[in-house]
Amino acid sequence: TLFKAPATINYPFEKSPKNKEARGLILFEEPKCIWCLKCEDVCPPGAILFTQNRESFAYTYNYNPYLCIYCGECVRACPDKAVALTQCDELSPPSDDKSMNDNWFLVEKE
Repeated sequence: TLFKAPATINYPFEKSPKNKEARGLILFEEPKCIWCLKCEDVCPPGAILFTQNRESFAYTYNYNPYLCIYCGECVRACPDKAVALTQCDELSPPSDDKSMNDNWFLVEKE
């Protein structure tokens, strides 16, 4: 290693290279969704659940980021007409909301 360049990078000043195979966060755009429910069917860990209001018959999209394995199957299953689900390569800021996932357990019981 005396005659080779160092294997590390100067982190705060240089960003580490991104992995080409890394998958990002799942983003949902409700206006584009056609409510085909394919993403719920193909999600391996069950991180996407739809609930339906019994009076208005409107669907609600529920997503649990703690269950998600970011495989991208939901994005691939989304029809070309809709493209309501996408993956981004940005990191989300940490949330300080302690009750962020409380609604998820109610949805699962339902």
